[in-house]
Amino acid sequence: MGEMVASLAAAALLATVATAAGTGLDPHTLLLHANWPLFERITEKIVASNARSILDIGTGLGQPAMLMAEIMTSANVTAVDIQAGLIQEAKSRATGMSNLHFRVSDSSDLSAFPADSFDVVTMSHVLMFVDDRGKSLSEMARVLRQDGIAFLSVWKSFPLLNLSVESFQTLPGASPEEQLSVNPLALMQDGAVEDLVKVSRGLLEVESSELLDYPMNLGTAGEACEAGMTLVGPLVRRLAHRGQKDAEQKFCSAFLELLAARGMKQAENGIFEVPGCAAQLLVIRKLTAASKHLEL
Repeated sequence: MGEMVASLAAAALLATVATAAGTGLDPHTLLLHANWPLFERITEKIVASNARSILDIGTGLGQPAMLMAEIMTSANVTAVDIQAGLIQEAKSRATGMSNLHFRVSDSSDLSAFPADSFDVVTMSHVLMFVDDRGKSLSEMARVLRQDGIAFLSVWKSFPLLNLSVESFQTLPGASPEEQLSVNPLALMQDGAVEDLVKVSRGLLEVESSELLDYPMNLGTAGEACEAGMTLVGPLVRRLAHRGQKDAEQKFCSAFLELLAARGMKQAENGIFEVPGCAAQLLVIRKLTAASKHLEL
């Protein structure tokens, strides 16, 4: 089964990456395509669970929902995201998948779904961007069936972010005090997600946790530059609005030079690859009434 997942995941990755560049959609979603090892691992676990109903929260451009729907043809997969533009784009990529359904929905308000609706819920690299994380976890627990499982991932190490910020700060007019409006590493501290689960009023329990380490392949110089801009683009554009000419071009030059200087450019093909990305994948179970009674 693992080999089948890997084979289909590789084919899905090629199709996804081929259409991801230049969409102009949510920048954090675009970066998720470099995190394909995580999607594949989540899908392997869900296949093993024999789930028949799956909810993918914060699906972005439709992954890992599309991968799950393709492999688990007898399962019904529902994918939601707060951004209507992303859902529309994901729909266009999922043509022909009759077991995959999309809708616009906020992670902290899943009222469109009755309680106990899903065997499995996934939330891949989403929770760190959510304002009310406790409410999101409560909603996740509500829509999960008794003894259902959630697969939740957060970044623990994201060197691409550090490299992008470092490159930005070399630009004329850039200030070290300038901050991004969102922080992909907001839950990087040890136990950050586990502590949130602990205050779920006994609804959820962390069953297991693993750390996935993998490099982020950024592709060619142009693609690598786009990856960096997806993270610090708002800061670069702010510089441009303040009158700094060619701010984006200067950022790209600084970024590519920094990657090359750190040994992240492959001499044989000119491809850029950033090592050291680490994602925590947690398996979280919704407690049954019996298990909650035993804990009391």
